[in-house]
Amino acid sequence: STKIKKAFIYVCLILLAALCLLPFLLMMVNATRSGVEITHSFTFIPGSHLQENLDALFEYVNLFLGLWNSLKVAVPATLLTAYFSAITGFAMAIYKFKGNKLLFKIIVIFMMIPAQLSLIGFYNLCQKLRLIDSYVPLILPAIAAPGIVFFLRQYVQSTLSKSLLEAARIDGATVVQQFRYVTLPYMIFVLTPY
Repeated sequence: STKIKKAFIYVCLILLAALCLLPFLLMMVNATRSGVEITHSFTFIPGSHLQENLDALFEYVNLFLGLWNSLKVAVPATLLTAYFSAITGFAMAIYKFKGNKLLFKIIVIFMMIPAQLSLIGFYNLCQKLRLIDSYVPLILPAIAAPGIVFFLRQYVQSTLSKSLLEAARIDGATVVQQFRYVTLPYMIFVLTPY
């Protein structure tokens, strides 16, 4: 009976995965069809208008420039967010300083506030600092990511053994060295084991 249950669960999971991939398949099929065909019928059979659609796309949009701009924003924002959130989560999890619990509560509150509420004020600030048409406003605010700080704080608190840090401290490591040579490699290795 356990084999039947497992088989049923796997069949359900495969069906759900196929259902999730269905919109992507439909998007790729519709890329090969004309606008008239898309509005008149629904099919999973590819059409013959792929080259026309690509020509129309590149006539209005420089796709490769858009991808390059996305990379210029996404890579530094991701690296900076990961590093600074990790060091903040590490400090909040390991060191019991005055105001630690209050700071954690503030981070949880900021996680609940939608980012859209601050868009107008942020735009006005960027305008006053003359940062419009720059990548800086897209990269720098990403460093302060309360959700990632919350996740990494909980992760360090639950998995990192304090004896590792004590051993590093006995060997003469400073706080920054404990983070760089013990905690950060530990986080990278355990979060991404493969």
